[in-house]
Amino acid sequence: MGAAGVGGGGVSSTAPGPTTLTQVAVGHHLLTVGGPDGTEAVPLPASSRPLPRRRAAARRPSGYPPLGRQAEIAEVRGLLGRGTSVRIGGPAGIGRSTLLKHLASGDAAGAPDGVVVLDGYRSGLDDLLQQFHDACFEAEAYRPTREALGELLGGVAALIVIDDLDLRPDEMTELLAIAPECVFLVSAPSPAPAPDGTPAPATTAFGGELSRAESPFHEIMLGGLPQDAAFDLLNRVVGRELDDEELAWAAALWFEVDGHPGRFAQAGALLARLGTAVARDEYDTLPELPSPGEPQLFVPRLVPLLSRPAQQVLRLGAALGGVLPDPAHLPALTGANGAHSAANELVEAGLVVVENGRYRLAGGVADEAAGQMRGPSSWAVAAIQHFTWWVSHPTVTPAEIAEEADVVLACMREVERLGKSSSVRVLARAAAPAFATALRFEAWRATLLLGSSASAATGAVADQAWFHHELAILALCTGENAKAREEASTASRLRDAGDKRGLAADRRILVLAGERPGTFGAEAGVVQRRVTMAGKRGVLTLAAAGVLVVTLAVVVAIGSDDPSGGGNPSNTSVSVTNGVPAVGGDPAAPGAPGSSNAPGTSGTPSATRATTTATATSTATKSATSTKSASATSTKGNTQVAPPPGTGESPGSPGNPPPSPATSRPSSPTNEPSTQTTKPTGEPSSPASTS
Repeated sequence: MGAAGVGGGGVSSTAPGPTTLTQVAVGHHLLTVGGPDGTEAVPLPASSRPLPRRRAAARRPSGYPPLGRQAEIAEVRGLLGRGTSVRIGGPAGIGRSTLLKHLASGDAAGAPDGVVVLDGYRSGLDDLLQQFHDACFEAEAYRPTREALGELLGGVAALIVIDDLDLRPDEMTELLAIAPECVFLVSAPSPAPAPDGTPAPATTAFGGELSRAESPFHEIMLGGLPQDAAFDLLNRVVGRELDDEELAWAAALWFEVDGHPGRFAQAGALLARLGTAVARDEYDTLPELPSPGEPQLFVPRLVPLLSRPAQQVLRLGAALGGVLPDPAHLPALTGANGAHSAANELVEAGLVVVENGRYRLAGGVADEAAGQMRGPSSWAVAAIQHFTWWVSHPTVTPAEIAEEADVVLACMREVERLGKSSSVRVLARAAAPAFATALRFEAWRATLLLGSSASAATGAVADQAWFHHELAILALCTGENAKAREEASTASRLRDAGDKRGLAADRRILVLAGERPGTFGAEAGVVQRRVTMAGKRGVLTLAAAGVLVVTLAVVVAIGSDDPSGGGNPSNTSVSVTNGVPAVGGDPAAPGAPGSSNAPGTSGTPSATRATTTATATSTATKSATSTKSASATSTKGNTQVAPPPGTGESPGSPGNPPPSPATSRPSSPTNEPSTQTTKPTGEPSSPASTS
């Protein structure tokens, strides 16, 4: 990582930054990462599929040769030479990583394609296979499908070295089946023994209890060092010859810890600091050397004797769950100029281990030093602020961000535990595109889940929709089409109705995931209801009022032929006030418009009926619903049709007296025998009606 990635200036990077639009090929899809609406996916044309090229194997430095492991080295070399895959187990700090590094540097198997070293720490099978592909092939950003990986890796014949491997038994079987020409040398920490001292099954680190016969590996369990090798390690760490008293103490320690090299490294760091003049001048009272029977006290006694920068780095690691960033970040995070050398000081003291270039606390150190750590919460908050700035810096590449994936995830988990969801949401939104571009899908998934949870906790609905959209893209890339449809639908429900581009992006995912376009209606109905709830109720209200007006007009037209009267039909008025229709049923005053006595108005029932029918017919053509209602009503002979509730015009209803006999008379027969009309008030009776 360049200096610009931490200090904010200096060397610029030519690789795309986390906010740059980047295209990567994933299986059968081409992803465009970094867009404002989230990642876009389109089908990858066969002509655009990258063509991987074989990469030359890199040579590995051996470092210190492991002390006292000559027998184990000879046994492993023999097994690998015969094509047998080997798994090395043992407790934390026993020396597994040192042994693997030495065997990888010498190409113990003599494989034609050399040695490939992978990092199994917190890596699932998918990311492990992607590491395998990237180590063996050169290509533009490309993540093949599992079937394509089988074709590519099936022809590789190499020694595959994986430290801290932790997979289920079925995943281990699949890993070996994908590369049948390779020999595997892996290590995994053995679980702690039971309280009664019974050792745990050797293969529970793979997720199940398997016997040695069922394991796909030849199992080798590392024990402690021989006594002479343990004393040599102690002398190397102390930097001088031990006196007789110290040798006696070391001999007792060897029996207590069964030659555990990690404990001897910590004991040597204690002896080196307690036996120097600098330590005597710095401390008024030197801590006593712990009893050999209490090795768990080595770390608490050792922490106060460390340099201040080393203590700061140790506190940072404890706050981040045991992981440490690249030493280039340590000055900004700890405020100590000598933080880089402090990391090496912790390594020499047996408190920090280095595996594949990454620093982390040795097993058990965080728990044993818990009493010496102060303010881990403040360290995590400071770390997430630093990494939020760093991830968003334009000179930082996605590959550099992916290298710090464990630290970034540890920051978010710890700060989420502290209840600062807003900080988690911001960092997750910034880091997720970088993990996607670097094809670190497991880190991408963990970041999206943390960001979605943080967005829900803070009420950031737009960000929550964005995270679900990205989860849909991820599920699409891994072949989980049902999961992709579920996440895309969730994103659509969370989006604002005005987010047209985001909704369209979600629909495109549904199409790629196998959703038929005709099934989008349900989601569209949900969005349309949200439009109404968002403040557009007035449009639907006016439409409903219009339908109601048309219906009332038809009702009035039919009611004018009702023999029970109900008032002069020509005097019935319909008005709309504030979108609410009202019907007036009082007889029109003489001379008023619409009255039979008004000048220029026909007083005959046929003219009144024709006018009302024409009005109802012209209005009914504007609504299919009203036309059906009118047609259905007209077929019912001598049926009393009541206006809607609230108009107060229903004859005989409470508060409305029935029409008087003087104003309601039967009319003469018409061409429609089943229809009766009501004579308007004031019209002379016919002779037939008088008789």
